[in-house]
Amino acid sequence: MSSRPERRKSQLAGASPVQPAPVTPIAAVPEPVEPTAKPRRNGGWSQVSIRLRPEDADRLRGAVEATRSPGTYRSLNEFVSQVVMDEVSRLEQEHNGGKPWNGVTAGDLTPGRRPGN
Repeated sequence: MSSRPERRKSQLAGASPVQPAPVTPIAAVPEPVEPTAKPRRNGGWSQVSIRLRPEDADRLRGAVEATRSPGTYRSLNEFVSQVVMDEVSRLEQEHNGGKPWNGVTAGDLTPGRRPGN
């Protein structure tokens, strides 16, 4: 016949139902840490989407297709990226003394139209 396992002692043994249990201090809450930048997928590219009227989208694709040749834009993405960054550079020259603006992550950009527009 096998011996019985030893009985476990209750954590409530000796506790009084009238007196509260002693309070165990908890560890201090750590200070919040600034999130580190996440590595970007797609070789460092960030995806941004825009909406165009169908006729404008057709014109955009038509311009890229009609001018595609060695030394020009290889893709619609390359064309749009270059045009957008040219405009960003122009706006930085005009409104920010030629200095690049601080980047704003997608989650921090106010969505939608500006009030009054």
